[in-house]
Amino acid sequence: MHLGLVGYIVWFGTPCVLAGVLAAMYRRGIHRFYPYFFVYAIAQVLFTAILATVSAYSSFAVYYYSYCGTLVLTTLLSAAVIWNVIKRVFVKRPLRPLTSMFFYLCVAIIVIAVIGFAINGAAIMNHSTVFGVLLPSDRLVRIVQVLLAVAIILVGRYFAISRKSFVFGLVFGFGTFAVVNSLVFSSLVHHGVISDIALSRINASAYLFACFVWLYYSIFGTKDCQRFDAGLTAPISRDIRKSAARNRWFMRTAYDGGGTGR
Repeated sequence: MHLGLVGYIVWFGTPCVLAGVLAAMYRRGIHRFYPYFFVYAIAQVLFTAILATVSAYSSFAVYYYSYCGTLVLTTLLSAAVIWNVIKRVFVKRPLRPLTSMFFYLCVAIIVIAVIGFAINGAAIMNHSTVFGVLLPSDRLVRIVQVLLAVAIILVGRYFAISRKSFVFGLVFGFGTFAVVNSLVFSSLVHHGVISDIALSRINASAYLFACFVWLYYSIFGTKDCQRFDAGLTAPISRDIRKSAARNRWFMRTAYDGGGTGR
């Protein structure tokens, strides 16, 4: 399979950038708080090496089934990353109650998802049996990634998520790629004016951009994971200390005869 100079640069540049993401996450200890994304990045580096080897030394059929296998694992790992972020950001540590804006946002995204499946459902069914099973799952993961990115951008401040934090960069990278990937998929299905090769390069370039976003935030992003956990216990411990101090003052003034009206 011949990719051309741009194709090879994009294809092999992605694992190099992801290797930098892995190194930065491990050096800063972020991998302990987002282990699924760490495994996801490792898998993408390995998948690129595997597919490059298969495409160079094997037939198209072998490459096809290898790609399907990597797509299954990528979808599962992407779903695991989404669950890790949702559990850590929105479920485990809700610093403020959910707002009505977030609820309406979820409803809007669900409506968009239903419309998208209605438009592309017939085209998906025209694919082979393998892709007929894999593509709907992949589309669902992409839609959830977009939902999560929009939620982080709009209501992240209610959960103490700074736009300089690592989790913001993580979700923003996934969301940006999911939007471009969905547009590319729709163009491929409906055979637009852009050629399939150009669409493939656009998709690969969008993923490379997401990798650079992850690299930037893994190096310079705030380690929000530690602050989040501290944010849970700090207000509680302060309230306990204040309550204990008031109780000690009351008992001391009552038994010392100084009265409580000072």
